[in-house]
Amino acid sequence: MDTITQKDTDLANFAKAIALPVRVGIIRLILERKNEATRLELHSLPYKQATVNQHLAELIYLKILKSKRDGRMNSYKVDEAVFTKMSNNFLSLLKTLDFKNHVTGKEKSETQVASVAVW
Repeated sequence: MDTITQKDTDLANFAKAIALPVRVGIIRLILERKNEATRLELHSLPYKQATVNQHLAELIYLKILKSKRDGRMNSYKVDEAVFTKMSNNFLSLLKTLDFKNHVTGKEKSETQVASVAVW
């Protein structure tokens, strides 16, 4: 491969965006609440409110989260289209990897390869 594509750049940016435990926690909490959580609910995470707010703003800027204001309450959703696209890009990347002769010099079984791809 001689060039870096926009898909590669987008995937790398997405990976960096979710590489922090606080951001994974925010996304997980939103998804556990049927893909909608209020700022108050997100402040229940074991981080300072300012930290949660900073990462919410960054996840919105990166278009991973969507924000909606209803009166005085903010709620947040994971942008399913972006998340699905990036998940598919990760799977596409994993499918291109050559798992044969990786560590032992022996060909891995299809089951072993499938279990790595599902992880």
